[in-house]
Amino acid sequence: MNPVIVVTEVGSLAPQERWGKLVSPLDESLIASRLGRVLDFETLQSETAKLGHCIAEEVAVELRHLGYGRELVNGVIAAAGILPGSTTMPSRWRTFRCDDYFSDSWSQRGHFDQFSQTPVIVPFPEVYEDVEHRFLVVGTSGGDSIHFGYRDGHSGLWAYPIDGEFKFMTDTVAQLVEGWCSGTLSV
Repeated sequence: MNPVIVVTEVGSLAPQERWGKLVSPLDESLIASRLGRVLDFETLQSETAKLGHCIAEEVAVELRHLGYGRELVNGVIAAAGILPGSTTMPSRWRTFRCDDYFSDSWSQRGHFDQFSQTPVIVPFPEVYEDVEHRFLVVGTSGGDSIHFGYRDGHSGLWAYPIDGEFKFMTDTVAQLVEGWCSGTLSV
């Protein structure tokens, strides 16, 4: 399965505008470009037709290419007259127990380690869900393709993959940043 991002900006529009200005054009653009699709599009379409407006506050988007896909999504959001960059925790990700990432402003600023030149924690627009491994990726250890994130249904932050396995790192983002950047935490 491809990475999934969540567009939380849908709730910025009035329910009567959401479908025509954002949800439908987003799916059309993703399908036409072959970069992805809006998950559960048919269900959203049916609900919107039945109610006469779109009640969804957010939509999950599966992307075939994370970089180009995000660029397209941001373009559609901007064309709808919305500034991209909402940092609201998506309801889809509540089971990842990632409250500290969203409540302590890590989702807004991330953390770039100057010494190692590594985005240890990334801002929300760069976060994605690895559906296959039930892993919410919020950072990286560097050039070794090991990611930091939250496991669905587990507490704390984890590193993946370490020899194909998850490794528990720490309880909070602050502890991960401090420990990783000081060298007291390692994989």
